[in-house]
Amino acid sequence: MLIIISIILLLSNIDYPFKNYNEVCHGIMSNSVIDNFDDIIFIPDTTVNEKLYLNNYNSIMSFYPCIDSLYLHLEQDVYAFCLFANISHTQYLKAFIYEGSLKNEFSLFEIGYLNHENIFSNGQIHDTKYSSFKTESGLSLGMDFESVLSVKGNEYDLQKRDKDSLIIYRIEADDISGFCKKYNMPSYSLCLTIKNSKVNKIVYGFDYP
Repeated sequence: MLIIISIILLLSNIDYPFKNYNEVCHGIMSNSVIDNFDDIIFIPDTTVNEKLYLNNYNSIMSFYPCIDSLYLHLEQDVYAFCLFANISHTQYLKAFIYEGSLKNEFSLFEIGYLNHENIFSNGQIHDTKYSSFKTESGLSLGMDFESVLSVKGNEYDLQKRDKDSLIIYRIEADDISGFCKKYNMPSYSLCLTIKNSKVNKIVYGFDYP
């Protein structure tokens, strides 16, 4: 989880300690609303626009067929990433590849606003035909917090700073669902940055093995 959280914290400048949602949920919405989502079971997202899949190197052909032109940004010793933009250049997708992975086998996705970060300074960005980027469960930028809970439930950890919050859903390697064992990965996280009660960034995928 360290890589996933470090990416989030670096870009969000959030440095407050994590708290359970019960301690701080009243800062986002009332407890009565939160309680409505107690029975919703968290199901992990694994795709972008139902075309690009976590840990599936073949899926890049459906998402971005021009694979010969893909440019890898080398950011750390243990990971690199490809950078994509939606058709209007208002959203970006970072697809991360970990050291030791197969070519075009992405293990972590990050979706954010292009106008919120100086993303173009990182180099080449690949244009796509998509109007927006979203997960298979419908998570997308600009989604309100209550809608997130209606899809993902309220079993999350929350880190809060001023009006911004970081929502984290986790699946550990020993989870009874066997989800991480299926992919032979140590853990999975879905992290949502909430700004003014709206989703401002989405990061989801596996931690570095």
